Amino acid sequence: MATPYSTRIPPNQPRMEPLRVMVFGGTGVGKTSFVNDASRSNLQIGHDLPSCTKIVQVGPIFSFDGRTIQLIDTPGFDDTTLTDTEILQQIAEFLLRLHAQRQQITGILYLHRITDNRMSGASMRALSLFEKICGNQAMSNAVIITNMWTTPRDPQEEARENQLKNEYFKNAIGNGAKVARRGGVGPESALAILSLILNCAPVTLRLQTEMATHNLPLDETEAGALVDQNLRKRLERQERERMELEEELQAARDEHDRRAEQQLERFKRDKEAEVQTLRQQLDLLRSASARQRQISHPPADEDLAGDGGEINLVRSDTLPAITVLRDVQPTYPLRFHLIVLLLITAGPLFRHIFGSVAQGSGVLLDFVGRGTPTHPAQALITDFLLLLFQLLQLTIAYETARWKPECRSLEAGEVNGDHGKRNPGQLGQATGMSLKTGDATFKRLRSHFLYLLP
Repeated sequence: MATPYSTRIPPNQPRMEPLRVMVFGGTGVGKTSFVNDASRSNLQIGHDLPSCTKIVQVGPIFSFDGRTIQLIDTPGFDDTTLTDTEILQQIAEFLLRLHAQRQQITGILYLHRITDNRMSGASMRALSLFEKICGNQAMSNAVIITNMWTTPRDPQEEARENQLKNEYFKNAIGNGAKVARRGGVGPESALAILSLILNCAPVTLRLQTEMATHNLPLDETEAGALVDQNLRKRLERQERERMELEEELQAARDEHDRRAEQQLERFKRDKEAEVQTLRQQLDLLRSASARQRQISHPPADEDLAGDGGEINLVRSDTLPAITVLRDVQPTYPLRFHLIVLLLITAGPLFRHIFGSVAQGSGVLLDFVGRGTPTHPAQALITDFLLLLFQLLQLTIAYETARWKPECRSLEAGEVNGDHGKRNPGQLGQATGMSLKTGDATFKRLRSHFLYLLP
């Protein structure tokens, strides 16, 4: 039997609509490695970026067994840098974009480490959300992959596989999902699994039907309701623990135990911060509907597929992001204009810093949504914003660019930290971008600048 082999398709070569396959699973189960092995790509792997802001990553289109395929890597629901709310929102927005462009999912993969001695709470939560997102009807397009098997086979792992099939994977299997072992690393094992879904018909996932067809807000979908339920349970527990700390703190004060009082004060502050974070997640889940409506009605000519088959998040998100930013620009006028510039010009830089346009776009939009980036490249993003600002001062007059009066009174140092003392050369070095390259970037910008800024 011939060894399975995949071939990357050049960006300029005509191709058929690809089979889109979404890859789910917890953090560290090997999702990105699977995508890279099958497509011979180099998407960023979570353990390579310990504090990485995970986003939906789209692999290149490749050819296998006469079909064109595109793998879509999703963040794990047990990610340490993002909440379940944020991850679900990212996946929901991506699925809405696909649906708006009439692009369907053909295959669904769910990876699970066979080396895990037990099904942890995080793993059960990830599996439940996977089933809620996809729905029972889509399970016939799903393959549950047990990954990271030891060689030679460990009888305990085989017993664990039987337990998973009979208990945790039982519902998915009952609705048509297949279970497969990934026996090793490399293209051969990944492509052998993909061969199981090559003949599947495209399917609409439950989350897409709920949000796009039934127009349900994210928190009223089955996946959103599950996240909401988990958040409320955690919030109730944290509130209870906060009240207990309050009682202990009062007792320490009554006994004039200063040392215990200081320690309990610190614990209480930490607990209050956790409570606030959970409340913010609940608010975020409820507020996702406005973003949902925006994505569900994209411009008629908007296309998700860019050069090389990559989902072009820069193009599809630029104008909606600018619209959102215009609503908040009275509060952050300078930041608004800088982010608009970055949205327009940053494609090549994103490839340089993050490895793909999709990765960089997600980080930027995360910055827009939160106000403070969580990616380790936070300083790099900030420096590049400031570089754009200083290049703007050098190349385009304020009057010509029609900057708002309140923007003129602000200094570069006011944006996300005091970087105002750095000169353009230092900022250029920090981004790996020379002033010559920056100037060329601004030449591309000029034709768009007056049109986009109010």
